[in-house]
Amino acid sequence: MVPIIEMTIGVLLLIGYYSRISALIVLPLMIVATYVHLIVGDPTLFPLQPDEPIIPIVAILMAGYVIWRGGGSWSKDLKNSIE
Repeated sequence: MVPIIEMTIGVLLLIGYYSRISALIVLPLMIVATYVHLIVGDPTLFPLQPDEPIIPIVAILMAGYVIWRGGGSWSKDLKNSIE
C-alpha cells in the first residue's frame, strides 16, 4: 500500500495539486524511511541505496520547503484559485 501512496503523492506534488497536504503526507513516510535505513544493519537489504539515508533526508527537506512556500507559481492549486 505504501508504494501506491508514495506514487500518488509524487504525482500530486509534480503537478502541484494539494501541494502542502501532499508534502505533509510525505514527511512521516520519509521519517520512517530514514529510521528504517538507520536501524537495519544488513546493507544487502538496500543494495541500490548509499550507506547514509541521503534520499529520504533530501525528500524531508524538499517537503518542508513545499510546506513553507507552497507549490509555486506553476502549481495547479494556484491556477484553480485564480480562475
